[in-house]
Amino acid sequence: MSIPLKWSDYRQFREELQNKCRYFRTDWASGYLGALKHTCKKRIIIITQDTELWRSRLEGSLVPCGPDDMAIQAYNCDEMAAPPPNLSHASRIGVTGIPVLYLSSDKDTAMSEVKPWKNQPVSLAKVHPTKGLNIVDCQQTGLDGTIADLDKLYPFASLMRKEIIPDSEQEDRAWTWIDYAFSKPVSQLDDPLEYIPTQVIAEFFKTEGYDGIKYRSSVAPGYNIALFDVNAAKVFETILYYTNDICYQFSIKQFVK
Repeated sequence: MSIPLKWSDYRQFREELQNKCRYFRTDWASGYLGALKHTCKKRIIIITQDTELWRSRLEGSLVPCGPDDMAIQAYNCDEMAAPPPNLSHASRIGVTGIPVLYLSSDKDTAMSEVKPWKNQPVSLAKVHPTKGLNIVDCQQTGLDGTIADLDKLYPFASLMRKEIIPDSEQEDRAWTWIDYAFSKPVSQLDDPLEYIPTQVIAEFFKTEGYDGIKYRSSVAPGYNIALFDVNAAKVFETILYYTNDICYQFSIKQFVK
């Protein structure tokens, strides 16, 4: 069973998994996943073996460079692979104990995603798929700038009438919520409950036979890809970079007296 997708469905799905039924889903939640199964078919992209992707880690390996001195070099190819199950922690897509390979479309996006501080070294790896990959493209909505709009509207979603979004845009908006949920930065202060809805959606796509998910980056202009099979891509070379500068831009939204 599936349901027609509405723009606010992800919010209801999140509430159900976090606060009502987690391991045994309601008929509505199952229908929502069925709707994603049906509508994702028009959002599948193929990433070929010659596609250049990137992966990064903070810091690097210390190596001797003299009798009493050490130098830092980029992690080697094996060290830039996905972590083993015992070191895999929960995130918006990965589940504790089940590793996921996170990649980015370009160097700057990959290094920005690990959030280095100024002058911190970053190990960067060039990665190529080992086969053609069938990827669910959550970013493919055709709604430019919607992420910023959703960020403003999200706290008031329960107060808004669904008629505010035309029927012709409901499905695309529903997928934009999913893209937004995957792209939200992970923080050590996050409640683990926040990860459950996106973890369930990711695992659902995995059980449907897809190789991974594409979603936009919230910290850089590029996009990210999460691969369910950590052996579906191979690291070919690594490079050490240093973070020259970090720039944040702010705008005033509210005065409080």
